[in-house]
Amino acid sequence: MRPQRPTVVLVLAILHLIGGGFGLIVVLCSGVGLLTLGAMSGGAGGAGGQAPPGSSVHMQMYLAQNAAGYMPEQIVYMVLGLILAMLLLMCGVGLLMMQPWARYLSFVYAALSIFRAVGNIAYTLFVLWPVTDKYIETHLAPNMPPGAGVGGKMGFFGGVAFQVAFILYPILVVVLLLIPSVAQAFARGRALRREGPEDEDEGWGGAAARDREDRGIDERGPPRRPRDGEDEEGYYGRR
Repeated sequence: MRPQRPTVVLVLAILHLIGGGFGLIVVLCSGVGLLTLGAMSGGAGGAGGQAPPGSSVHMQMYLAQNAAGYMPEQIVYMVLGLILAMLLLMCGVGLLMMQPWARYLSFVYAALSIFRAVGNIAYTLFVLWPVTDKYIETHLAPNMPPGAGVGGKMGFFGGVAFQVAFILYPILVVVLLLIPSVAQAFARGRALRREGPEDEDEGWGGAAARDREDRGIDERGPPRRPRDGEDEEGYYGRR
């Protein structure tokens, strides 16, 4: 007999599966982008050296050459994203089955996700922003209409705000899984599994057998009426 699954757990399981699948796609695209950037940065005369100033490729190459630790940080961020996507998929399946380990693993996901997001935001603000601001002033603003530089800066901080929003989901996961009723549901499931198999069809060690016993139903069937000359205990009297 499976424990009853709270609606909150079902919603989290679905969101985990969706987020994990989307995360794998993002990691795949990021990996392709990093490989392309590395190939373009291989030589000044390559495609990267011919990228027009102000283009996305040119800006990425500028950051890779001028921002400290840009490529290592991007690789670490991508690897952690892959781990988080796998954790989400595992936890999503486990929550659907009301497995206690999925609840604990969701806490691990939340902690790792918050650590990744905070670290990336800090690196973006304190390392990337000075280099990006210089790039905007030297490559974008002179070649674009007045005010374009301000728009580029607003776009940068809009991306930072988007990263901050990603912290909300792991916090929500922790809050919902710490609800007393949710914790009790997983505890009941763990207790039911410790009691042994519960096969209602076979009728041994399961909820059906205990239910029949509680209602006083004898599995041997109704009592047999004594035959002629037979007492109530089934013995024949002496002749």
